[in-house]
Amino acid sequence: MNNVYGIDLYNSNSEIINNVISMNEKGISCRAYTSPTIISNALFDNIIGIIFSSAPAEINYNSFWQNNSLYSGDFPPPLFGEIVIVNLNGDPCDPYLNLFMDPLFVDPVNLDFHLTENSPCIDAGDPDPEYYDPDGTIADIGAFYYNQLGQDYFPFPDSSAIWNEYSIHVEHPQSVASKTRYGTIGDTTIGDIEYLKIYRLIDDTCLNISNAQYLGAIREENKKIYTITTFHGEEEILLYDFSKNVGDTIYSNSPEGYMASPVVISSIDTVELNDGSNRRRYWINGSLDEFWIEGIGSQGGLFIPITDLILNYYEPHLSCFKQNESTVYLNNYSCDKCFCTLGTSINEIGEIQVQVYPNPFSDQITIESKNEYSEIRIYNSCGNIIRTFDRINYPIKIDLGELPVGLYFIQMIGEGFNYTGKILKKN
Repeated sequence: MNNVYGIDLYNSNSEIINNVISMNEKGISCRAYTSPTIISNALFDNIIGIIFSSAPAEINYNSFWQNNSLYSGDFPPPLFGEIVIVNLNGDPCDPYLNLFMDPLFVDPVNLDFHLTENSPCIDAGDPDPEYYDPDGTIADIGAFYYNQLGQDYFPFPDSSAIWNEYSIHVEHPQSVASKTRYGTIGDTTIGDIEYLKIYRLIDDTCLNISNAQYLGAIREENKKIYTITTFHGEEEILLYDFSKNVGDTIYSNSPEGYMASPVVISSIDTVELNDGSNRRRYWINGSLDEFWIEGIGSQGGLFIPITDLILNYYEPHLSCFKQNESTVYLNNYSCDKCFCTLGTSINEIGEIQVQVYPNPFSDQITIESKNEYSEIRIYNSCGNIIRTFDRINYPIKIDLGELPVGLYFIQMIGEGFNYTGKILKKN
């Protein structure tokens, strides 16, 4: 790429198979004493596609597009570049089944040469089983095969959707540390680009804006999910990329979470969901725990890939995803429903019982419990500790009147006792 030669051959019988050769002065140069086998490559946006100073042994099943000149040299194969037949997909080709049409890459301007779902390069490579793609289909043209696992792509929601999430203690799975719900309510335009608005739902299982806190916006383009959030400022961040295949690396501009580093798609399989749909599941960085599902996101929660975990010893989980009032995904440890109970003021697990009131509050909260504790922590909605308090005798009264309106988390820590709940500051 950006070289004089993409591939320069001299006195060689090399095999050149499944490459993207782009943005060079000369894509492939077959110099003297050269007889290469050139199969299933995409030569795109070179000044000269290929130079025939010698005749290749084979030049079959390739794609040529937007090269200033298709070829030069004295030894092109007869009728090379002449449209005389169609391939198995019904697309026009020369006698060697080479294509001369837009390959429909995902984003070639930004060097993303993955194939989109309508690309003519899909199943247009060498049909010999020796060259089959990892998904068991006929070879595609280019360096990146298009994964065909037998089902349609499921885009991210473009209408009403709810993600229900919770965190559990790794040593006490029955202890739910926090519950969070996100929902899409309406759309918005930011910088001439259309987005869906994302809200944090406050003690509600409905998309009710009166019980919601605006969190940001989300959109999809070419199977890539972008978001702008209140906790990351005004910059658009790549949240997910479902255009990738096994072994591909995703580079996001996220300042935190595991997407702050390159992410590798370690494997892709399918999973049957509660609505009967079969969707692709993308396993991340070789982990046996972290995966994404098409149209839903991470098994840890919507924003987990771009968020540092709030509390040590707690694991996030997506318990439920609903779209248009239908439960699509259900993995709820607490019950067999999408939503078990709401309650932000009482948390009861075994002998643990804590009351926090009033909730919502304006100035002061009161805490009552029979459990011994050593520390109280207040977190903002981004997970940052903003207040800490040593042990105070019950009933505990804490003045939080100076806090801005919004959602906060309160945590009480003691020996064998760990409580986390939500509190809402109002005007």
